[in-house]
Amino acid sequence: MAVVQSNMAVECETSIVFNEFKHFDEFNSLVEEVCTSVGDVRKEEMLLTKFTVIFGWYQEQPHLLDPHLTAMLGKCIALIYQNIDSPRTYHFVFKIIHLMINTRGYKCLVRLMPHTVDDLEPVLDLLKTQDLNDHDNWQTRYVLLLWLSIVIMVPFALERLEKQGKPPLSECVLNEAKKHVVLDDVTQDGAAYLLAKLISRPDVYPSKLEDLFLWAECELKDANYDSHKDQMRVSGCLRSFANICKIVPRAVLYPHASRLLNIINTLIPERINKNVLLARLRTKLIQRIGLLFCPRRAAAASWRYQRGFRSLMDNLSSIMQSQTNVLCGGDMCLSDAASSTESYLTSKTQGNEEKDDDEIIDVPDEVADVIDQLIDALRSKFTYVRWSAAKGLGRICSRLTAPFVDDVLSAILNLCTRLEPFTAWHGACFALAELGRRCLLLPEKLPEVIPVVLTALFYDEKSGDCNFGSNVRDAACYCCWAFARAYSASDFACHVHEVSRKLILSALFDRELNVRRAAAAAFQENVGRQGQFANGIEIITTVDYFAVGSISNCYLNLSKFVAGFEEYTSAVIEHLAFARLGHWDENIRDMAARALNKLTPLAVEQLQQSILPKLLHNVGSSDLYMRQGSVLGIAEVIESLSATNSLPGEIVDSIVEIFSKLEERKHFHGVAGELMRRACCRLIEKVSTSKLPLHEHPILERWRHFLDDCLIHKESSVAEPAIPAFAAFISTYTYSKDGVLRKDYRDQLLAHLLDCLNAKTESNQVGYLGVLSQAPGFLFVDDVETSLRAISACCRPNKQTVLWGNARQRALSALTEVVKNIGLEADTISDSQLKSLYPVLIGSLADYTTDSRGDIGSIVREAGMQALLDFSSSLVKAGRLDVIDSDIMEQVFMQVARQAVEKIDRTRATACQVFVGLLHHEPQIPHIPHVEALMNIFTEEAVVDIPWRVAESTFPLFVQLLDFPDFYYQLVLGFAVSVGGVTENTVKASSAALHDYIVKHESDHDFIYGLMKTVGRAFTSLNEQPRVCLSLLKFLDFLLCDPVVASCMESHLPLVEQMVSSTWKHIRLSTEIPKLKASIDIYGAVLQFPDPVRFKAAQYLTQSLRHRYPIIRKTAASKLFECLLLYDVVAPESTEELSALLTETVWEQDLAELKPTRLRICELLGVPSTRPDSAASTE
Repeated sequence: MAVVQSNMAVECETSIVFNEFKHFDEFNSLVEEVCTSVGDVRKEEMLLTKFTVIFGWYQEQPHLLDPHLTAMLGKCIALIYQNIDSPRTYHFVFKIIHLMINTRGYKCLVRLMPHTVDDLEPVLDLLKTQDLNDHDNWQTRYVLLLWLSIVIMVPFALERLEKQGKPPLSECVLNEAKKHVVLDDVTQDGAAYLLAKLISRPDVYPSKLEDLFLWAECELKDANYDSHKDQMRVSGCLRSFANICKIVPRAVLYPHASRLLNIINTLIPERINKNVLLARLRTKLIQRIGLLFCPRRAAAASWRYQRGFRSLMDNLSSIMQSQTNVLCGGDMCLSDAASSTESYLTSKTQGNEEKDDDEIIDVPDEVADVIDQLIDALRSKFTYVRWSAAKGLGRICSRLTAPFVDDVLSAILNLCTRLEPFTAWHGACFALAELGRRCLLLPEKLPEVIPVVLTALFYDEKSGDCNFGSNVRDAACYCCWAFARAYSASDFACHVHEVSRKLILSALFDRELNVRRAAAAAFQENVGRQGQFANGIEIITTVDYFAVGSISNCYLNLSKFVAGFEEYTSAVIEHLAFARLGHWDENIRDMAARALNKLTPLAVEQLQQSILPKLLHNVGSSDLYMRQGSVLGIAEVIESLSATNSLPGEIVDSIVEIFSKLEERKHFHGVAGELMRRACCRLIEKVSTSKLPLHEHPILERWRHFLDDCLIHKESSVAEPAIPAFAAFISTYTYSKDGVLRKDYRDQLLAHLLDCLNAKTESNQVGYLGVLSQAPGFLFVDDVETSLRAISACCRPNKQTVLWGNARQRALSALTEVVKNIGLEADTISDSQLKSLYPVLIGSLADYTTDSRGDIGSIVREAGMQALLDFSSSLVKAGRLDVIDSDIMEQVFMQVARQAVEKIDRTRATACQVFVGLLHHEPQIPHIPHVEALMNIFTEEAVVDIPWRVAESTFPLFVQLLDFPDFYYQLVLGFAVSVGGVTENTVKASSAALHDYIVKHESDHDFIYGLMKTVGRAFTSLNEQPRVCLSLLKFLDFLLCDPVVASCMESHLPLVEQMVSSTWKHIRLSTEIPKLKASIDIYGAVLQFPDPVRFKAAQYLTQSLRHRYPIIRKTAASKLFECLLLYDVVAPESTEELSALLTETVWEQDLAELKPTRLRICELLGVPSTRPDSAASTE
């Protein structure tokens, strides 16, 4: 067994390839287990699953079973005969045989089945005993029908095998076949095959064929074609006659062919074309009826094309020997092509006599009718029907004369017009491929066919939000593949130039992956078979099946490689400029424009003189897609041309006019205007980065206002492209022509941008923050304080912006980017200004804003952590170490550590990466707390391959920070959120890590007491932290239930009492059921401690028994009963009564009815029945 592995960028695919049937012994051992397993449903299912797995390995290599099929089938048949009285056993064996048939095909298996005279009666009798309504064992009936189809072919007259007093065998078999052929299951296939084999017997068709026609006429005439049941009866009839036309000798069926065709034409309505099964079977039957009218003739092959070498090796050898006949570019010499053509014509002349014989043969009119119906089927909306029609046309044409085939070819080509739907194009390509594959397209017809096929290679029809044509393009690739195998190199030489370019364009630039791969395969086949494609070997080794899998790789990398060959340069650039830039998919237009940018250096003159003028003209096109694509293409091309100083002055003037023309024609309005806005933003960006000489030009102010409009547009897809465009605009056009900075204009722009930060909508603020983050540093140098203050204000939420999470995220990023762009090496930014940024960044880590989308503050916290890393890194690299003091760095590490143990995987991963990035930064960041100890925990080797999103990897590392008391409080808040969360994986990982760490410090009571004291500190401020209240309650319950913590806290009861009291104060007036339930769990956990803590917890629990919510009363009773079983809560003599009261009372009753029970429970527990702290009763 060879294992072939292919590691792709996206996924790892593993395939298993065998060189022989490796499971024969396992198969035999499993067959031996059949008798012992049948009867036990569980064993039967397991055994059948094992057989299914075995044959599943060979679905793509079924031929490996051939050497063992006889033995395997014989073993199964023997088992059937041995257990003929045990239906359940032989049903199971037939399922095994069906798996073999599914894998290898019924034709191979049928030949190997026993087919002696002795098998006929047992098989027929067994089939008769089967229940047609037994849907669990249909495999038995299917295999028996196939078996009977070979047994019925015994070389004796069936009447000699009949017994007295029994009906004729042929009648019995015919009846059984008719019963099964109209069923709605797979047995219909086997019955149709059996029927055809039976009718093919010389002693049967004279008497039964007419009856079969009458039966079919009756079924088709009486069928209700709107009923599924009747549709299946019709499909059985059609399938049967399709098999009969295939198997029964033509001499037998020819006298009945006209009648059969008439039945199909008159009794089957047109509306069956809406049913894929019936339409396909009708098409299959029609083509086979047509073959009955066309006799097989050896003379029919005389006019067909003789393709020469069938072997690829022979073909390549001949090409290598005749290299002198091939030019360097790969085109065949005229003399060589002439000699080859002369040889082909000579072979035709030698067959003139036979051809004359062909032409005098009359073709029946029925053949024309059949071909018309098949050509009409090429338009069907079902691919199966079109494929069947194409195959039928190929088979029929192989028996016709050349003039008739020419007429068929003309009809097929007439399907390839813009008036026909895509289905007609698809069917026509199938038919052309079939004609070519069968050598029915003569070389002189290729000039008519090749243009149609090449047009189909780029067929694309848009309809609303959908497009059609990918299957047409795929079929066109199949045509090219078939032609490569059908024609010799000399006869195909005149088409090589055009086909090679179109195929490589399809392989590189088609939108659909399957079409790109099909085109690449066709190109490779042509290179191998024809040997004339220019630079074919170099291209197919790079543009292969896997390389074309990524469309961005095709456009941005492979296109440049292919265009590097002179023969393809012009074709690739023109296709991108005039086909792909007008594509309906915006992503394709964008990639085509970027590809042109990369290809410009390869054809500067062509782009200057031909491409750019036409693109400028297309800007005024009425086609929206071409208009936008042209603007994108112009933008990318001018950037590349300006880099080589190859941009003519008149082109610059035309570019300036683009915006005015579009504005005058109101192309920026509406939904279509969004596309043009995006394109013009790209144009402004590329014009600015190219530094075209437009300084102080009047158009600049119009561009700026346009960018302002785009930045405040409601659609982010319009605002985002305006951000880099505005930044590039500032970088270039705040300078005058002579390179002098226009300070007044710069200050005006800065004031405008900062003023726009006071926007009324989040999207507006996000847009201008994006511009500031990408703006050049010289924009801020004279007003750093104001700029930093304005951006910092956007990082803090206020009443208006509290839900603007995206804006704060962008502001944090902008803050660090502005500092970088200004530069830290000079003294442009003072130390005090830099220090003022740390509180802003650290404060963002406390943003836990939530809205209908959930925790939107998480993106702010992530941005804040990343900003802290970037800002600190910039300070250290610039040598501004005085800005970083110990207090700031301690806060940074504690806050980031808290985020590293919280519940959101994405946020936790970001925190871990930032924590490690700060710790291992080069050069070293000063004032990191406990730096050496942290280095030992987070070693460089350990953190390299850690998957930070995986909770099981991160919590065990960060729990070790509890070794440092200054991390306690933040870690407790973080762990509380994770341990008390709702995500099972996070809860389990955090709880396990904390429990293991506590157990490790079991003997360190000071540590446990310090940890619990920190928890108590958090509990005293529950009202200040409503977000973590529920999590803290669950976290406290987790700690109190831990035996290590519980044993330690027995000597620190005041702390436990304080936390219980804090819980009661916060919860007593709450109406939130989850919090109330969590508090009950805490009271129950505290019952394990001695008085006075136990007394207070019992009192709180009994107060929960009088709560107005029945679910809370019931939960409190259950918890109290649970504690009775675990702890010594009351005296032993009172336990039984108390347990009975708690379990037998219906706590959903009214409070008045429950009062006596509750008072008795309080009496047994020894606690007062009144509310603690003299609070009012809820009763």
